[in-house]
Amino acid sequence: MRPFQVPGAKVPQSKAKGLDKGDKRKLFFMALGLVMVIIALAYSSFRGDKYEQAELDEFPLEGIEMVEQVDLPRLDGAAFDALVTDAAELDRVVLEGEAIDAILPTARTLTPRHYEAMGARELDAALIESIDANPSAHRLEPFTARGFIDSIRTRRRGDSNDVEHIGRLLLDDASIVYFLVLDAPESAGYVRVDGLFMKVHSDEDDLKPGEWNEGPLLVGHKAVRSYRSLGEVTEPHWGLYRSVTDAQLIPPDGGDPRVVRETPFEPFWHMMAYARDQAPDAIDWDAAPELDDALMKQLLDDPETWRGQPIRIPISRVQDGRVVAAGENPARVERYTQGWLGNWNWPNVVRFRYPHAVSNIRLRDYVYGKGFFLHDFAYESKGRGLRVAPLIVLTDMTRFETTADPIFNRLGMIFGALVIGLGGLFTFLLVRDRRRSSALRAELSRRKRARRDVPSTSPSA
Repeated sequence: MRPFQVPGAKVPQSKAKGLDKGDKRKLFFMALGLVMVIIALAYSSFRGDKYEQAELDEFPLEGIEMVEQVDLPRLDGAAFDALVTDAAELDRVVLEGEAIDAILPTARTLTPRHYEAMGARELDAALIESIDANPSAHRLEPFTARGFIDSIRTRRRGDSNDVEHIGRLLLDDASIVYFLVLDAPESAGYVRVDGLFMKVHSDEDDLKPGEWNEGPLLVGHKAVRSYRSLGEVTEPHWGLYRSVTDAQLIPPDGGDPRVVRETPFEPFWHMMAYARDQAPDAIDWDAAPELDDALMKQLLDDPETWRGQPIRIPISRVQDGRVVAAGENPARVERYTQGWLGNWNWPNVVRFRYPHAVSNIRLRDYVYGKGFFLHDFAYESKGRGLRVAPLIVLTDMTRFETTADPIFNRLGMIFGALVIGLGGLFTFLLVRDRRRSSALRAELSRRKRARRDVPSTSPSA
């Protein structure tokens, strides 16, 4: 049976028509293009992170930087003052056992970091004179002393298993300081003692009978090896620098490779002091070469020519930077900054030391500066095995503040607006198409019902 059609009836195309196939195809390809752009941006970000990680794999991992917290003891100098007497000369000869038992449990738990946090001062002639004038005002005050061990003896008291070392230090200015510690170097030499002031002590000189020496007595945990101060260093020590050896994995003469992993102690600290103390106009830094690919190869191939020479560091990326405790050293540097630098124009990374504590340098920051080349050393790279890098002692390091180009901000805003606009356009077109389809279905349904309601007529005979 053929469907019944009302002659002349037509569907109004202008109102009922939705998106045709061409429009839908265009929308599909536009949406596909938007998805591809988003995927490209995500992939670019992923590749950037991967490249940065590859940069970090060039230098060895040195551990996680820990946040340090120091708990300081409570010291009651006034209460301790009642346990000792040093007003008279004869009182100064006696070492009160009760006072030692009271101070030693606390002193043996203190580390150099505790003394630093407590603001310990280093003893010299002027400070010793101040203590001698009023010992009671300085009871249990923390001090540091450096000098040669002039005499030392050991003892055990009572039932204690602790061996006490009592010694006399001769400071650089010829002042006398006494110490009582539980641990001392096996051989006498130049040492450092951190301790709490107990009393002014007097002892007879072993080499000069009848001659008595007086000085403050410090009670601490141990005496550690130290070094006489270099003082102010304003000139390079070429003889000391030339004694340094360099790592070479492939020597040009075809000999055995040299794997030098450590930097010599004395040349390093002398150069650190020189980098710290030199006058600002001592070197014409404008005439110094800038570290690039060619100079880097010279540092690795011919390090002796460049030892101790000034070099400018261009804007480079910090691949590791941290402030570390220096330990005992002749430059008297307490904390310094160390790390690695990377640059697109270098075939390798650079190890740096800076004789100052810089707290605003972080991973992936950009810095520039100048310094002196010391030597090449070998290190184990996480990504490429055994490598060689130059060590440069910096005299200056400045953080480079990057500023974004305004055009990139504008492009980002335009792209964001385009994405939002296309998303809104797609939504509008889809909603409009759905509404027109619904209207068309409703119109067709209405017309179908209307045809059913029309009465049928039969043709007359």
